[in-house]
Amino acid sequence: MTKEIKFFIVEDDSVFINLLSDIISSISKEYEKEGIVLSKRTFYSVKEAEFELSQNPDIVLLDYYLTDDELRPQTADGLLKAIVEHDDKIKVIIVSGEDDPEIVDDLKLKGAAFYISKSPKSLMRIVPVLKSVVNKIIAEKFDIQIS
Repeated sequence: MTKEIKFFIVEDDSVFINLLSDIISSISKEYEKEGIVLSKRTFYSVKEAEFELSQNPDIVLLDYYLTDDELRPQTADGLLKAIVEHDDKIKVIIVSGEDDPEIVDDLKLKGAAFYISKSPKSLMRIVPVLKSVVNKIIAEKFDIQIS
């Protein structure tokens, strides 16, 4: 049986989708020796991602400001709520350029596990955060301890 950790990347910037996808691909090599696969799906809109929640992702990387299918601006609040209602064990990591402390605190209260700014300095945190979250999920799902 394949041991899989599913990532959803919800982002409307294709350059940033590629960056996050490359980061996941690079860390996935560390888990292959344990027989664990890190899979990823990308979504450009809240509606797309919400429709696919039945695929039961383990981790959602979510931008705060997105556009809908008609290119109207919207925030990730609705999707965060839908994710938490679907399965509150899904780890949501907000990766956004929004730095308003009130918004960041509100997102954490609503269920976001982490908030990482898109600033170059903050993005350096993403690899250790992802590894930490993946390791925790592996321990919970497969009873395997990764150091």
